[in-house]
Amino acid sequence: MTRNRLRDTSDIESQLKGKWNGHDLVFWTKELYLPAVITNGSATFRLRSGSTKLGIELAHQVWRYGADVEPADEVALANWLEQVWQWAKGELRL
Repeated sequence: MTRNRLRDTSDIESQLKGKWNGHDLVFWTKELYLPAVITNGSATFRLRSGSTKLGIELAHQVWRYGADVEPADEVALANWLEQVWQWAKGELRL
C-alpha cells in the first residue's frame, strides 16, 4: 500500500477506479509491485474435462465448486500462490 501511496484499504478502490479486478491475482501482483519472478508466474490452468486454458481469476470458483483441475496445473497454481504468500509474509514481517 505504501508503494501505491495508499493510507489504508479504503483508498484502494479510488486509486484503481476503472482497473478494479478483485479476483485477478496476477493484476494484484503487478499493482502491488511484486517481483517479476512472481508476476510472470503460472497464471492459467486447465480443467480435466477440457483443454481450454482458464485465467487465475477463475481459480477461486473452480476450487469453491469442486471442479477438477489438471493435476500438473493445480500443483503449478498452488506453488504460485505459495510464492505470493511468502512474499506477503516477508513484506508484512509475519
